[in-house]
Amino acid sequence: MRIKRLAATGLKAAKINDELGPVTIIAGPNATGKSARFDAIRLALLGYSPELGKTVSGTTQLANGSLLAVSIEFDQPWNGKSTVEREWTYSRGKWTRSGDDEVPIPTVLLDPSTYFSLGAKERVRYVFGLCESSLNPDAVIAEVKNCKVENHTEDHEQVIREVVNLLDKTDRERHELDGSIQEWLREQIATVKEKLKVARAHADRMAKTVQGLAVVAADENDAGLKAAKAQYDQLQKECNELNAKLSAADATRAGYRQQIEKRDKLAKQLVELKAADNTDLRKRIETLRAVPKPDLDKFEEIVRRIDGIVGKAAELKYKLNETRRKIAELRENAENFDRMDKCPVCGTLGSVWKPAKLAEINKDLIQASELESVTQDELDKINSQLEVERKERARLADALAEYEKAIGEAERLERSLKEGDLKIETVTASLKTFPEDLDERYREAHEAVLKLVDQHQEALKRLNGAANQYEAALSARERARTEAKTILESRRAKAEVEAYAAVVKILETIQEKAVETAIGGLLERVNSIAGAVLDAPLTYRDGEFGKIVNGTWIPLTVFSGTEQAVAFAAIASALAHNSPLKLVLLDEMGRLDRENKRKFIANMIELVNKGVVDQFIGIDTDPAVYDGGPVVTLIRTEK
Repeated sequence: MRIKRLAATGLKAAKINDELGPVTIIAGPNATGKSARFDAIRLALLGYSPELGKTVSGTTQLANGSLLAVSIEFDQPWNGKSTVEREWTYSRGKWTRSGDDEVPIPTVLLDPSTYFSLGAKERVRYVFGLCESSLNPDAVIAEVKNCKVENHTEDHEQVIREVVNLLDKTDRERHELDGSIQEWLREQIATVKEKLKVARAHADRMAKTVQGLAVVAADENDAGLKAAKAQYDQLQKECNELNAKLSAADATRAGYRQQIEKRDKLAKQLVELKAADNTDLRKRIETLRAVPKPDLDKFEEIVRRIDGIVGKAAELKYKLNETRRKIAELRENAENFDRMDKCPVCGTLGSVWKPAKLAEINKDLIQASELESVTQDELDKINSQLEVERKERARLADALAEYEKAIGEAERLERSLKEGDLKIETVTASLKTFPEDLDERYREAHEAVLKLVDQHQEALKRLNGAANQYEAALSARERARTEAKTILESRRAKAEVEAYAAVVKILETIQEKAVETAIGGLLERVNSIAGAVLDAPLTYRDGEFGKIVNGTWIPLTVFSGTEQAVAFAAIASALAHNSPLKLVLLDEMGRLDRENKRKFIANMIELVNKGVVDQFIGIDTDPAVYDGGPVVTLIRTEK
């Protein structure tokens, strides 16, 4: 597939509508639209200009107005289409993009910086990604599984089994995620290298630890250890027996001691009870009993008189209130009649009936007022009498309360005297229950405890000595075991390092062979394009292209400008060899001399004819070079 027609509107100052051939040269003076055509190709196929970035604001720096449009017509359709069109339109203060989706062409074909801007490791990984068919995970796992090292042991085999399980597990995960085999192998190499790094650090530590150690048999049934253990157990038994006897003797002594303390406490209490002087207490009882008893009959008589007086006072209060109500009613009637002009019954004028009526009311009012005065005097006398009776009742009540209080206190004190006598009898009886030889029994029990304590302390000393001997024997055995384990661990650590190192070597060898397979085909394509003008074929070393001249490695970064331009174009085309459009672009043909230009164009024509390259497009400033030369499509640009 090749580009048949290229068109652009609003791109810089150029007007582009060109028919392109299999080998096309765009030639003309500077600033006549040559590079604009390369920009148009990149905009159509990539959607952006590599020099200006992928943003819309970067792309529209190429615009010469409010519309930037590019289109490419292919000589055969891709995905059912033979034309690619893209537009950038400026409206209402912003640019908008429209047109076809991205063309399935590798970006590196038109933007080599996507490869050359990578670091060395990333460039190796990029190239490594081209060799999918040369790797087989099952073969990788099988080769690791068959890994053997010098003096191969079970420790080596265990490490290899772990790595095989890891490779198998991660390959299944890669398969489920449809991941790259090359990336899987790279990750596994990194993982195993990290394990190797950890193993080496561990082995170094173990090597320092085992310096000066020798394997010593740690016999669990060592005779010295058994004898020390037997002696310790026997002494432990003796200590336990003495401890039991001591506990029993101490309990007996404690029992006697408690009895002595209880006896002494009772004796002291008895002395205090007998020493008590109750003379004052008995005088106090006599005094309390001498308090006179009030006349209860007189008190009850006074209570009855008070009840009668209270009843009489209540009757007088009722009579007084009724009299006052009647007085208020008569006064209200007098006021009402005085305001009337006519009789309310017969209608007679007031001058006839009112004086007689008011005189009658006034007479009744005088009688009622006299009755009120008499009743009030009687009530006052009754209240005075009630106050006197109540004071007398209160006096008798206080005297009665004082008498009852004195009798109660006297009875309490009499009970206290009786209780004291009873306590003396009780304490005396309790003291008679204690053995007469209690103190002697306690002394004997105390001496027995002291003797057992001495025996127990001596037994503990012997037990501690036996324990130290046993611990020393046990520590010696454990130390021998630990040293033996340490030496074995050191050997295992060394075996891990050897096994991991062998696996890393196998995996890196597989990776190198795969890269060589990919690079071999890549270099063949690169040199088929650039070999016509380079003085030595391009080679590949540690992620960098270069050449070897007279035995000296010369990296691409120090090539001349002409050689770099040709090499970049060739490498970009080779890296994109799977592209549906195998295109070679060279915008610096003017750097080549006339002879190299002819050789390069002849080589491009041959590669196109062989199908290695679909199309070559170059830029030059001198169209005359191509007159009379090989058959090319020449597009002349003019100011």
